[in-house]
Amino acid sequence: MWNERASNIATDESLEEPMDFYNPYMLWYRRITRRFMSPRGAIAEALAHGITSIHQLTLGDDVSIARIRHVAASTLTADTRRLSDA
Repeated sequence: MWNERASNIATDESLEEPMDFYNPYMLWYRRITRRFMSPRGAIAEALAHGITSIHQLTLGDDVSIARIRHVAASTLTADTRRLSDA
């Protein structure tokens, strides 16, 4: 496979903006990539994602306190062992 890498190049137009967190490619990438060297890195990622999600929930006119509480609770109880292996 490595010797044939030149024949397996994917090309497409460049993105103008950052790819959405939930884009199918990003979901796949996070599933197959080891992203953290330690649980501390995993915790930082979980907190950043939780805060970003809560911020997104507050941008609309229909703010759900119950949904914000759910995201906050999920963030605070994130399984860092699972995240560090992600």
